[in-house]
Amino acid sequence: MQSTKLVDARQKLAQMFLMGIPGTELETEVAAVIKRYQPSGVIYFAKNYETPARLGEMSLEIQN
Repeated sequence: MQSTKLVDARQKLAQMFLMGIPGTELETEVAAVIKRYQPSGVIYFAKNYETPARLGEMSLEIQN
């Protein structure tokens, strides 16, 4: 079992990073990493863009 201080330190460190998404869909594994580490933000690139509506949907998926 990890100490609370170690877990808190890992979460604080993760919050210093931005994370990219590998495609136009939020994969289960990527969603799990976002949920676990809670980075400070997600950055989108051209490879993530399909339509404005889809990008908005993915943003909502990430926030939930």
